[in-house]
Amino acid sequence: MQFMSNELKGKTVIVTGGSSGLGLETARTLAKEQQANVIIAVRNVDKGKKVVRQLQEDKRTNPIDVMHLNLASLKSVKEFAEAFQKKYESLSLLINNAGVMMPPHKLTEDRFELQFGVNHLGHFALTGQLLPMLKTSHMQGS
Repeated sequence: MQFMSNELKGKTVIVTGGSSGLGLETARTLAKEQQANVIIAVRNVDKGKKVVRQLQEDKRTNPIDVMHLNLASLKSVKEFAEAFQKKYESLSLLINNAGVMMPPHKLTEDRFELQFGVNHLGHFALTGQLLPMLKTSHMQGS
């Protein structure tokens, strides 16, 4: 997806798994080049805060916030969505990036196979929780 210059300026964006890899580069680009207000939703908040400090050394980067989200827990997904909706008025873009690949056989907190639970069910639940806010934001042009 390609955006026109500053199309997302001042808009609120969530990137799951934004503390490393493609999520980190996506968060960096959105905050710096698009001037979006980025929230990285991460399992390890300390790692997320460290990454944000590094990114914000570049004074041209818009604010980046860190919020805890464990996609292997539907309870955590619900808590994240509730906390986000209390803290922010709108949501213009949700990037479901986080994931695990070929982990050893483990189960999520809710007893789903880990890769399926994180990569699919966690993001599905997150999108479902935030969809009303996304729709409202788009109808209002936020």
